[in-house]
Amino acid sequence: MFRSLGYDNVITTGQTVWHQAHVYSSASLSVDLKWNNTADDLRLMIYTPDGHILGPYYDGSDGKSDGRINLEIDSPDGIAAGAWSFKVMGISVTGKDEYYLRVW
Repeated sequence: MFRSLGYDNVITTGQTVWHQAHVYSSASLSVDLKWNNTADDLRLMIYTPDGHILGPYYDGSDGKSDGRINLEIDSPDGIAAGAWSFKVMGISVTGKDEYYLRVW
């Protein structure tokens, strides 16, 4: 798993950026995507190692429209261990926007 500090990625309209994290067996996984300009529109898709596709998630998926997608993925049987992929899409971005993606 990884945890980045600060805005360490950049995205533009129409751009797709992939991230990957190795996740160990656990009951839950926290995912936090936050971008600098809250007026911009980003989307998040999550691909699990056992073939499930989660999303799309967008600003407001977590109950708040604040330039952030903050999720807790859990399962009573535990989440799948292995390589998880995260697809960040710039739907509508003014110029370039900085963002971070944290997974733990």
